[in-house]
Amino acid sequence: MTQLSGHAADGLELGQGRSVRPVLLHAVPNTAAGLWRDLAEQLALPASSAEECMSRLAASPDTVAVLLDRLHEASSSLRRSIVERVVRPLQALPAVRLVITEDSTPPVSEFGTDGTDVEILRLGAGPYRPDTLADRASRASAHRDAGDLDRAITLYEEILDDQAQALGNGHLDIMAIRYQLAGAYYAKGDLDRVIALYEQTVTDRARLLGPDHPDTLSARNNLAISYSDAGRTQEALELHERVLADSERLLGPDHPSTLSARNNLARARDVDNPVQQRSSATSMTTAEPQQPSTSD
Repeated sequence: MTQLSGHAADGLELGQGRSVRPVLLHAVPNTAAGLWRDLAEQLALPASSAEECMSRLAASPDTVAVLLDRLHEASSSLRRSIVERVVRPLQALPAVRLVITEDSTPPVSEFGTDGTDVEILRLGAGPYRPDTLADRASRASAHRDAGDLDRAITLYEEILDDQAQALGNGHLDIMAIRYQLAGAYYAKGDLDRVIALYEQTVTDRARLLGPDHPDTLSARNNLAISYSDAGRTQEALELHERVLADSERLLGPDHPSTLSARNNLARARDVDNPVQQRSSATSMTTAEPQQPSTSD
């Protein structure tokens, strides 16, 4: 018998001691096969089919929280396909919890009556919906660009709290907002907060994407720059050296990111050697300090 169970929109209790890996999937525009591909990509699973993805999910030590949105926008035939080929298989996996936005919950009849229990947690519409969160992030960015940093910071922090409620900590969308918040704090000169945000992002990206992913390297680069700006020169030098070595190994010596990493290391060394900095000042063509990127 199909079971639909409600859930309050003010938070999701998932994992019960296990690490939670949240995933956001849009039913439209997509297909059942496309949803499996998106799921495998976001979880970095080397799976080429739904069956292989399910097998790897079944062996996962983590809880996977799948937020399925926009199901209500799909045609009835597509909804039936997604329910049959995605919802039911996912619900058969003990480590997977499926969250469907309340207005996306399909009619009970579409789940059939073959005795299969399909639990759906409803995430209420409102401030936690992905499209609402995106709109709020745009407003926060507008305040930042207008120079109203205090208001932008307040909005970004509220969005981070709400994203954690909707998606769980560590989601890639949360990391994107954390970058925007770090940029606002950087503009205010609050480097302690900037460093704390970047350190968390480095940890999360290494866990979700892997230590050698380009986005992880970018986060480590920004953290190294922030260390340097804060006067933590030795930490900056050590991290810049590791970023350069990894960039050369993964991207090659002539890749633009490698060249940027080499330049950042040179700047950090100049800061650590004021005599050398004065002697080379006339040959520097990029004397303006580099602000950490907040676009990724």
